Amino acid sequence: MKTLKLALWALFTSALVFTGCSEDDDADTTPPSNVTDLSVESGDMFLKITWTQPEEDDFDKVKITLNHAETTVDKGTNQLIVEKLENGREYTFQVTTMDLAGNQSEKQTIKGIPRLLVKTFEGTYPEKGTYINNDDFKMALQLGDNNSYKMAMLDFRWYGTLTKTTVGTFVCSTEEKSILNPEMVTTSTDSMNIALTFTNENGTFYAQRLLEKVEGDVTLLPGKYTSFNYSKEIGSEYCIKKELTVKEDGTYVMTVTDQEDKTGNWSTEDIRKGTISFIKVNYRTFLLTENDRLYTKL
Repeated sequence: MKTLKLALWALFTSALVFTGCSEDDDADTTPPSNVTDLSVESGDMFLKITWTQPEEDDFDKVKITLNHAETTVDKGTNQLIVEKLENGREYTFQVTTMDLAGNQSEKQTIKGIPRLLVKTFEGTYPEKGTYINNDDFKMALQLGDNNSYKMAMLDFRWYGTLTKTTVGTFVCSTEEKSILNPEMVTTSTDSMNIALTFTNENGTFYAQRLLEKVEGDVTLLPGKYTSFNYSKEIGSEYCIKKELTVKEDGTYVMTVTDQEDKTGNWSTEDIRKGTISFIKVNYRTFLLTENDRLYTKL
């Protein structure tokens, strides 16, 4: 009888061992795939991390680690915005995926640096219309068909054309007439690096002779900018070239032909308030400041 009990016990425990081994064999130990299209976008004191999640049915969440601090993003959300960061400092993130069984993928590393980006507006080459400038000169400008150009200021009028060259610069050829002295006519040719229109929350505007960014990141203020203006009238001609260099701390030096260098500083608040902005036209980037003359479209 005792022998029978021992045999039954041995058979029972063997079945338990067999059953346990079967459950272990069925357990999910396969890690999920990594996210794809992992990228980071810089902003003012924040970074935006985006990705494409795996397609496995048992995918559960994405885990993102920064300096041993972890956060998870559930399935169905493909981005995370990390705020209250320091501009100019590099941050390193570890990104893994997790499935429903708790398995984790291999770590992916991505880095980003928060930046104070300059507000940017899309511009075009000048569009037809009537524009006014309400500064001390009270100037009115009309751009019409066939590149026609008309400008009025006080008792003077200019009639001519505004034409884009093959290299993207502009030539304004006009006749200047005085209402008080109709017989006085002056012919002039004005070559400039750019003429454009753009639209922002305040309306549509015309601008010309803006500084073009030629060195540096086209989303950030630091870098080098240039512009030129060549004018020729009867008996006289002149060429003005400007070069602007802006450092990382916002300090700048402006060099203008036949003038003393000008220095100054733009603060982070100037950028945040939009005192400084960029206008982009056909992959070219131009700097717009509060000192540039704008004409508002009626």
